[in-house]
Amino acid sequence: MATITGQINLLKLKNARRVQDGNIKGIFIPIYDNPAIFAEGRGAYLNIRIVEKESEYNGKKFSHFIAADLPKEKREELREQLDDDDFRAVTPILGNANAWESNRHNNEYEQTRLTEPESLNPQPTDLPF
Repeated sequence: MATITGQINLLKLKNARRVQDGNIKGIFIPIYDNPAIFAEGRGAYLNIRIVEKESEYNGKKFSHFIAADLPKEKREELREQLDDDDFRAVTPILGNANAWESNRHNNEYEQTRLTEPESLNPQPTDLPF
């Protein structure tokens, strides 16, 4: 089983910008400009796609990249409406990731032979019982 770790750059989303109100810093991401984001219930969610593709960035090697993604119907609709540059602006590559193999959940176990310790198998003594 693999664990994937990585980072995304939220400022790559269309018209995202840093904001500061006094000492509070944040990022403003307009939902209307980013169709990969949808607000539902008590949250706002970003659809992403993680693609396995080896790359190198700033001297580091990565096994995957992360991009904003759209549901199939919305993607086809926007492909017809937008030119390539505008379409890439609403589905940007947001970051990179690496897959790390973990042996922790390996289903193959070594067979272990159990033996009784010497203390549980006492030697005969002169005791009458």
